[in-house]
Parts: sequence; C-alpha cells; structure tokens
Amino acid sequence: MSARGGRIEVSLDGAAPIAASALPQKPQMFRLGNFEVPILGSQTQEAFPVDGRVGFADIPADDLEATLAQVVSIFFCCAPPYLDWVGEAVSALVPIARPDAAHYQSLSLVSLPGVVFVSFPAPPLKIAELLVHESSHQYFHFAQFGTSLTNGKDKRLYRSPYVNRDRPIDRILIAFHAFANVVLFYRACLTMGISECRDLVRDEIETNLDRLRPMSDDLERSPGLSPAGRCMFEAIRKELFR
Repeated sequence: MSARGGRIEVSLDGAAPIAASALPQKPQMFRLGNFEVPILGSQTQEAFPVDGRVGFADIPADDLEATLAQVVSIFFCCAPPYLDWVGEAVSALVPIARPDAAHYQSLSLVSLPGVVFVSFPAPPLKIAELLVHESSHQYFHFAQFGTSLTNGKDKRLYRSPYVNRDRPIDRILIAFHAFANVVLFYRACLTMGISECRDLVRDEIETNLDRLRPMSDDLERSPGLSPAGRCMFEAIRKELFR
C-alpha cells in the first residue's frame, strides 16, 4: 500500500497497483436473528457476481432497509422460531424486479447455495413468506447433498396446482415441502396474534391447504420417494394436517 499523487494505491502479490477507492465496498447487510445477511445486486456485481437475468429490483437502499426491518419484526414478534431458521438458510439476498404489478416471485438456484432471489418492492409480510418459501428450498437442497430424496422408481407425472401443469414426483415433493412450511409460518403468525392482515393470513392458509391436499395424496401413493424423502414428507405432512 502506498500514497501517490494524492491517492492511496494497493498492490497484492506484485500485481499492478489499483486505487483503494476502486476496491469493492462492503455490501448492504441486514440481520436475521444471529445471522448477518448481505444484500447483492447490480451495485455488487463486480465483487459478488450473481445471475442477473431475472432483473435486479430498482429500489432505494433506504426503502429496502426499512422493508427488511419490518420483515425481521414480523419474524421476531409473530414467528420467532423462523428468525434463525431463515437466517441459517439464507447466506445472501438478491432483490429482483416483480414480474408485473399484480404478482411477486422468488427463486433459488442449486448452483448458488444459500442465495435467494426475492421480489421487491412488496409488503413486508409477503417478503417474509417468500423468505420462508426459499429457505425451505435451501434446506431441501442441503438434504440432497447427503442423500437422494427420490429413487427413480416413479416415472409418472402429477398435477401441480401451483403451476397448473404435470410435474415429476421430485418437483411435487419440493413444492409440497415449501408451501407446507409457508402454511406453518402463517399459522404461527395467527397463534402469536398477528395484528394486521389476519383475514389475508387465513385466506393464504386455506388456499394453500386446498392445493396441498391432492399433492399429499400423490406423494403418499407414489413409489418414487426414497426412505429419506418419505421421512421428510411424512414429518411435515403430520405438522400440516394435525
């Protein structure tokens, strides 16, 4: 490191010096329970590149910070166990654009463990829901690193009410796992006495249960789940329909 011409330069292992001002800046962060989560996007692409084909959200940093503070408050006040549960699963958050004015989206990529993409702007409760959904996918993918959740014995396709098309049994299992966790999150909110959006929360629970029941029947009958996959399915089904 040296000072030259009124600027500070850094050289690593004999490489050409660069201005310290050109070094990547620490990304914006937010805290989920015991975990600090970086926020990635167009402004961090040089240092922390992620797939931007979906389109990064155009949201001021202050608005993003305020929304995420409300999200954390929802977890803390209405569903405390989910604060660290989500924080442990999510290693980075990528705010992405909404597909249109009436819809939200979220996604995870197996190639980027722990990185979740979530639509902004959105109501804090919706952001919390999407984080629970994507955290479920992260835990599902983590489980697959150590064992297979399906066995290849079921070649049939099953109707998914969430995408209105036929899907293989592994896609039915991952969707069931994620949306079941969303229902459990919303139930926790009701149990803890969430003060806003109670009717919306009840509607979300009933809508998801209506969609999850036929998926549960398909998973129960399918010969395609491995012992680990059936254990995962039966554990969350027991919580869902108790």
